[in-house]
Amino acid sequence: MMSGRFNLKLSFVLLLTLHNLASIEHREEKAFLSDFNQTLLKKYASEIKSMRKYVRLYYMNILGQLAFYSRIYRMWIEQPSTMHSNFIYSFPQINFSNDLREVCIQGFKLCIDSIWNDIKKRNVFLFTSVIYDEFIIRKSEIRRLVHHEMFDYDFSAIYLLCWMTMNSISILEKLPYCNIQPIVTSVSDEITENEGANEKEYIWPSRALARNLTFNQITHITLGSFDMEPFRCAKSSFCVNGCNLSPCPENGTCVLKSNYNEDLVGIYWNLWNVSRDCIEPGYIFRFDVNKCVDINECLYINCEQTHGENWECVNLKGSYSCVCKLGFNPANNGCLPIQIYHGLSWKGPAFAGVEKFSSKKTVLIVCLLLTAW
Repeated sequence: MMSGRFNLKLSFVLLLTLHNLASIEHREEKAFLSDFNQTLLKKYASEIKSMRKYVRLYYMNILGQLAFYSRIYRMWIEQPSTMHSNFIYSFPQINFSNDLREVCIQGFKLCIDSIWNDIKKRNVFLFTSVIYDEFIIRKSEIRRLVHHEMFDYDFSAIYLLCWMTMNSISILEKLPYCNIQPIVTSVSDEITENEGANEKEYIWPSRALARNLTFNQITHITLGSFDMEPFRCAKSSFCVNGCNLSPCPENGTCVLKSNYNEDLVGIYWNLWNVSRDCIEPGYIFRFDVNKCVDINECLYINCEQTHGENWECVNLKGSYSCVCKLGFNPANNGCLPIQIYHGLSWKGPAFAGVEKFSSKKTVLIVCLLLTAW
């Protein structure tokens, strides 16, 4: 009996220790990635906005190739520690690259240049300056030629590019080469090594990438076809389909909105905020209670910013309203203090300062209060 209690106590202590270690790791990762915030995003956006047209095309070309690389990498390359692949619906747990972090907090171009130069150098067979016939992409060949020793680095880059995508960095809105799609939507579609001869093939246009076209003595980069749906290519290339892990009841449509998934730490831990369409406006689906619930718009609506001083937000069923604060009445497109007595205004609880009253005023106020009561 004592042995059973001891084992139970030991198991509980071990579980608590593991939980604490996970919490500490989560906090450390949050601090480690804290520089990837709105301030850095504004710096990236300013840098991109100041790019000349040719420079912008140059980086779109790079990002299109990195998007392709990410698609095949997530689909086919195995994580050395687990031998798992097919990271379509969730990201693998990795040690985020400190070298990449140090570069990417300095600026957008430095970040992309560092990622591109490293990946290009290791994958010359895909990204070459030599003009030759199209490269036929097969899973077995990719696994043979792409070394997974840099798995954590490559996925750190993918995490960062997903973070940029979710935060709508403009240069990722429309990317080239998205018609080359070795990513499938179902695990059952994946080709196994034993199928050899029946392996699916995808053509990577090495010849077109290597050839720069010249018009009127100006060199143009061959970009191929674009996906014109905003951010669709970047999302499918760099981000996972978090909806698959949270199926909707009653055949509803799952929704993964970018503006609810902008945090790099959340992306790193696969904490995706997903929802499903609700028929009534002002409602959002919650998977924990399995139904549509009212959105509290007042959590992010500031009525004083939109209407002026002394306004506040009131959450309503399926909506919200901006109203005057307690002690104020709407007047002249604003909120003015309620006049209790000439020269005396009520501004709500604890708003009015200390004031001396004559005996007549005191009696009048008491009478008014008694009448209201």
